[in-house]
Amino acid sequence: MVASTDEKSAYQVRSKWGLFKDPAFPIYISGFLDMFGVSMILPLIMTHARDIGASPVVAGFLGSTYGALQLFTSPLVGQWSDVAGRRMTLLVCLIMSACGYTMFAFASTVVLMFVARLPLGIFKHSQNIGKSYLADITTKADQTSKIGHFNAASSIGFILGPPVGGHIDELKGGFYLVSVLTGFVFLLNFVLIWFTVPETHSRKERMRRNFSSTDSFKQMQSDELNFNSKTFWEAARQVNWHDLWDLYLIKFLLGASVIVFRSNFSLMLQEKYHTTPTMNGYIISVNGVVSALVGFFTGYIADYYNSNAKLLLHLSIFQVFTLSCLSLPTPLWLFVISILPLGFITTIARVSSTSLTFERGNKEEVGILLGFQQSCMSVARMLGPMVAGIAQEVTTSGPGIVGAVLSLCAVFIMIVRPQDPAKRTSLKNHLTSSSKLLSHGGEPKGTVSSNNVEKMTEKIKLHSYNSKRNS
Repeated sequence: MVASTDEKSAYQVRSKWGLFKDPAFPIYISGFLDMFGVSMILPLIMTHARDIGASPVVAGFLGSTYGALQLFTSPLVGQWSDVAGRRMTLLVCLIMSACGYTMFAFASTVVLMFVARLPLGIFKHSQNIGKSYLADITTKADQTSKIGHFNAASSIGFILGPPVGGHIDELKGGFYLVSVLTGFVFLLNFVLIWFTVPETHSRKERMRRNFSSTDSFKQMQSDELNFNSKTFWEAARQVNWHDLWDLYLIKFLLGASVIVFRSNFSLMLQEKYHTTPTMNGYIISVNGVVSALVGFFTGYIADYYNSNAKLLLHLSIFQVFTLSCLSLPTPLWLFVISILPLGFITTIARVSSTSLTFERGNKEEVGILLGFQQSCMSVARMLGPMVAGIAQEVTTSGPGIVGAVLSLCAVFIMIVRPQDPAKRTSLKNHLTSSSKLLSHGGEPKGTVSSNNVEKMTEKIKLHSYNSKRNS
């Protein structure tokens, strides 16, 4: 097969410069640039909307608009990447994202802020396309390692971006400069992919694949939004709701509580503590560092507990306490210290809840269970900013209070309905055996019926009478 011009140019640049010996290395750099650019401007969007006259509710709707668009365009972009190619789709997503972020520089009204959100909600799927590209160029044995490296590079970008954006925002016309710089970062990312990344498959080869494009895209998803109405309801019908409804409700409540708290985080800091953009950037960055470091110890903590159900319960109780403390009128330094455990909780809870899903569900239904879980959390991400905005209209601590209440509901369910699979199986078997015995008129083992007692008493009396008569 003759390679395309784009593929030749990509390979020539790599061989000429001697860089990117690993074909995945340019994708790692792309992931870093992607999250670096996003994290520069993301903490500033809500505060800028507030500065130009938006209420917390309107700012929440601004976030929900982005979430709703992502919710429904994710599977469409995934299908397009299966047909048109990962490289081409990634290039289009990057250039349209560059346009969307640059449009923020000219968003002097709330309406224009919503308009700038449209191309981002539709095309900001570069993280998932990058993961799908890695899946195409690596073997199954190496996929976990490659995607782990991609996530690590992206995390570094997310740690560095907020302080940089905060410092620039404090300059004259700061939000304008950050918007233009973010657009430039995505344009630079576009150039990087254009010159260093070849296409993975031809269009005909991709059309002959025997797997669903939506499923292939879902497999590489982590925390990004993903939703498809058809697969959503198909998965809903196949899930054993009689046994798993409580687990899904617990995961939804725990995830939604954190999403509500973090949706208008920068705006809450500004209104409650009168923080500057630079201070907000460093606070967000420190939390990113905590989450990244905790990831290295997740396995050790899970092994120490040796029970995902118990670990999730303790983390949930800790989350209620943390969100409650964050809702109190504390000094800023105490607030910053109190928020650090939240990164610890969410990082480990995400892993333990997923592992608990594997334990509770059938092995044949793992894909369905995880797919439905992602869809449920996508809905939470869509509704979270709106709920946070409404709560913040009442009080600046509203998002934290709502988050604590949602987490408390999850703890209550876990206490009433224990999540440990072994305990649930033992209890289920005991109830089943008892019901069968009672349905046949029998008695459970270890008990003596009144009829048996009477028969034994008669036998003893008769034996005593015969003994006396013989004597």
